[in-house]
Amino acid sequence: MISSVKDTASTGKLEQAQRELNEAQAAYDQTKIEYDRLEQELEDLNHRLDTLKEEQQQNALLKQQYEGQVQVLEEQISSGKQNSEHYQNRLTALGNRSI
Repeated sequence: MISSVKDTASTGKLEQAQRELNEAQAAYDQTKIEYDRLEQELEDLNHRLDTLKEEQQQNALLKQQYEGQVQVLEEQISSGKQNSEHYQNRLTALGNRSI
């Protein structure tokens, strides 16, 4: 009789341990799934960040190029104004000579 009580208690403990093991395994599996999902999301975000950094660098280069072109055009405009003033002064000087 004592033996059957011990067997019943052992069986109950074994069943309880098996249930706890199954619960722990299910929790582990769920945690692993969530971890894998978060890892993929992090990888996607890092890829997007790298893409945005590259775009920002390209935009910075384009900005420098455009600023350089604007400076060249401003210099050309300034030079054109000076040439126009010079030619106007020469025409005035020549006009005064012929009078």
